[in-house]
Amino acid sequence: MDTGSPMPSRVDDLVGRDDELRQVSQLAAPVTGATRGRVVTIHGVGGGGKTRLAQEVVHQAEADGRDVGRVRLRQLRDPQMLIQHIASELQLQDMGDRQPGKALIATLRQRNMLILLDNCEHLRGAVRRFVAALLAAAPGVTVLATSREPLRIRSEVVFALGPLHVPRTADFRPDDRFAAAELFISRAEQARPGVNFRRHYRAIVDLCRRVDGLPLAIELLASNVLSFSIAEIAERLPVILSTPFDNSAKADALDWGLDELDLDPEDDVARADAAFTSMLDWSWQLCSCAEQLLWRRLALFPDSWDLTIARAVCADDDLPADVIDATHASLVQKSVIVRVDEVNGTTRWRMLETIRNYGEHQLTIEADEVRWRHYCWITETFEHAARSWLGPQEIDVLRHCRRLLPDVWLALDFCTERGEAAKALRLLDAVFGTRIPFPGGVVNETSYWFNRVAELTEPGMMRANALAAASYVDLCKGSPTDARFDEIRALEAATGEKSLMATVAEAVYSTFGKPSKDSIPVMEQASKDAYNADPENPAWANLAMWGAFSAVFNGDRDTAERVSAKFLADSERIGAQHQLGWARWTRAMFCIVHCSDEPDRLAEAERLFASSIPIHASFNDRWGPTWWALAESARSAAAGEHERAARLGGIVAGMTETTGTRCDKLVGFQDALSRGQNQARAGLGQQRYMELFNEAREEALHYDDALAVLVQLAAETDGERGDEPLSVRELEVAHLVTQQYSDHEIAKKLFIAKSTVRVHLRNIYRKSGRNRETLATWLEQAH
Repeated sequence: MDTGSPMPSRVDDLVGRDDELRQVSQLAAPVTGATRGRVVTIHGVGGGGKTRLAQEVVHQAEADGRDVGRVRLRQLRDPQMLIQHIASELQLQDMGDRQPGKALIATLRQRNMLILLDNCEHLRGAVRRFVAALLAAAPGVTVLATSREPLRIRSEVVFALGPLHVPRTADFRPDDRFAAAELFISRAEQARPGVNFRRHYRAIVDLCRRVDGLPLAIELLASNVLSFSIAEIAERLPVILSTPFDNSAKADALDWGLDELDLDPEDDVARADAAFTSMLDWSWQLCSCAEQLLWRRLALFPDSWDLTIARAVCADDDLPADVIDATHASLVQKSVIVRVDEVNGTTRWRMLETIRNYGEHQLTIEADEVRWRHYCWITETFEHAARSWLGPQEIDVLRHCRRLLPDVWLALDFCTERGEAAKALRLLDAVFGTRIPFPGGVVNETSYWFNRVAELTEPGMMRANALAAASYVDLCKGSPTDARFDEIRALEAATGEKSLMATVAEAVYSTFGKPSKDSIPVMEQASKDAYNADPENPAWANLAMWGAFSAVFNGDRDTAERVSAKFLADSERIGAQHQLGWARWTRAMFCIVHCSDEPDRLAEAERLFASSIPIHASFNDRWGPTWWALAESARSAAAGEHERAARLGGIVAGMTETTGTRCDKLVGFQDALSRGQNQARAGLGQQRYMELFNEAREEALHYDDALAVLVQLAAETDGERGDEPLSVRELEVAHLVTQQYSDHEIAKKLFIAKSTVRVHLRNIYRKSGRNRETLATWLEQAH
């Protein structure tokens, strides 16, 4: 999933946790019927390896063909946004007007899957309520949580994750091996390849025992082999640790079955926590002033960053930009920062949650200053994106914006916490200008923030603009209402000003909520005015799109043809692919709405569908494909292709249920969909129609599956074919498909997720112009 810096689906080199991995995997195995055992919480101190263990459990479940989802909670601060955040992480965003909790649970009710909720401790109350409701409603879902404290719900099974095994005394045989020491050696060898650390095995065991076998503490210790010998680390350790250590039997009570010693588990947890905090203190003290500054400033980021972002937010007179790169590299060597992935040739980085929390606690006096720089950076980034997306670079701009959405929410929190409504609205306007809320699947989050900002503003144009934007989003969600327009008009009258956003929102309402021809000249003029004012600002193109929509649904045939043709020609000239997809959709709707009895026009609409769906699929668009499915359903019915129309009607229903994108609530769409489905029903008979409709609907309840079906349908037409060659991985997948391997079997054979297989298949069908049945012939000819 393309959502910023994804949680790694697999963690390599998980040392010394084989028993725990087996036990948690068994606990998280599918359970039928009973609620008990369907939520497993890995509980333990910070730095104990909860996240790494959970990730490996999920990875193995996915490799075995199980449907899995991964949710990172560490960057979420507002419990009120928990549902939207979980839906976004699972790529199950609801973009309709349903209550978020009910919408998500309604979708998950259909699933048999394992969901990882990572780092729950700061949101325990909200997570507890959500998980309890989910388990009661979705019998096929199992939740695996990580938390420093149990969730404390009735069905919870708590797995206490203790430290890695290390002997309580120095009395062990020379050939004995211990998980804690093996981890130290593994990390030390990564830092200094070629050095024989095993000759210091007893000293390393002693070091690991002194930090209670905590994995992250061990890794921090091991990172110091770049600067110190093993003997020097051992010499400094007693000073590092803030509490005295005796090598008594209490050392391993958390995990090693020593209940007969009458130990106090809470005391052991506190002791382990103190040991780890001491290790973090030492790591902090070993850092230079520049490294400490960068550590605490980077701890602000809710997700990941690259070096360009680090320089923009963290640099000042005390930490000049020209030392950021070297300081950052030093923190990587010290294991404070870890690599996430590489995106378009740029490496992204993050901190483990415990280390990030430590750094954030150091960020006290200068916190507001750093958060202000963060706000300025993210706002300027989105303002630039809003002005520069119109062109061939559009998809890359949208992908970049989607990756930065966690930073947007953090900056908006900063503004609203301080009552800075104007600053929040400036950022929201920039985000809205990129159009990312719709293809990025964050429509409800955007609506939430516009409404929240409106509540903070006094009566005036700022409030009018916020209300107008929220109305615009709600209209697109399928909630046509004019209730807010009365207040907006009153605010405009009181100030003597006119809100452009209100003009656009009213035109959208008169297009899809309460159709009126009056919206056509309004939108055309608004687009012309915006272009004349600043042709480099893409705002005019967005206005032109809504003007074309209005012309198609509200205008006569001549007007609809003229406006849709101009919009398509302009979009082809500009080369912005996502915009071009919508221009083709508009032209296709013209053919369907105004020319349904003309075969050549219907053929044109089919070709437009075939050439556009791959564009939306390549971006994993959460919005447009449902609109295209509706258009193609109506076209198929008009062309007498009743079985295809029934299937596509089922796909629309399934995608609507999954995403909440309610095309059927918008008047123009509602007419086209109902007319097409009535034609299909009449042509097939009720029984056959319902068979095809329900079968397609069930398949479309998984969004990736629905998108794959649309891509395959597009490939089956005689529309435009792509000539882009397949990648090496796509060729591997394609050859396995021709050998009759299922998606699940391909995933296991290539050690990738089933969802990744589906993404490859979408690309293969798009590039080849073939479907699963005809792919073999194409491969023989082309390769």
